[in-house]
Amino acid sequence: MARLMDDVGHRAMNGYERYIGILKGEPVDYLPRTPILMQYAAEHIGSDYAAFASDFRVLTTANEACAKEFGIDQLSCISDPYRETHGFGSTIEYVKDGPPRSSHPLEGTKDLSVLAKPDPMRSDRMRDRINAAEAYRQNYRGEYSILGWIEGPAAEAADLRGVTTFLMDLLDDEIFAGDLMDLCVEVGIAFARAQIDAGVDTVG
Repeated sequence: MARLMDDVGHRAMNGYERYIGILKGEPVDYLPRTPILMQYAAEHIGSDYAAFASDFRVLTTANEACAKEFGIDQLSCISDPYRETHGFGSTIEYVKDGPPRSSHPLEGTKDLSVLAKPDPMRSDRMRDRINAAEAYRQNYRGEYSILGWIEGPAAEAADLRGVTTFLMDLLDDEIFAGDLMDLCVEVGIAFARAQIDAGVDTVG
């Protein structure tokens, strides 16, 4: 259970200290505030969701502004669930007032060989998230917690096949569903490690 400091003489903690303290079970001055802000953050700085999801500079500027103005303790790299999906070969449509839309590369096939091989450092949208982590680290390391993000294996498999199709796979073809999720785990681990190397302290 989190412990709060009862000595008002303690120096106020910053967001990083507060967040890491909670993870370690140490006393903190108050519970860290870690909301995930996406469209709100974009519009707060006069931008929109399309720019937020496609350009790490908009994403980081928006989250930094909200952290400073509202006392948030964590800077997030998340924008939408299709970073890895795009790395696998999906087509992305950016929407001004909503999250991006993605095609499903495996919607009509179970042939995993048709998928591109995602490289976190070369796939455009995955690299954009790495860039966000690097920008946060350069400017705020040790001041705010930095949150990276990957898709879990079932979520990513659903992105690749379509939700309904993947749910049917789980019932009708367990071996294929397992192979697909294994591939998603492999890509997710590589993406998580790349974000950690770039400066995140937590991966959601």
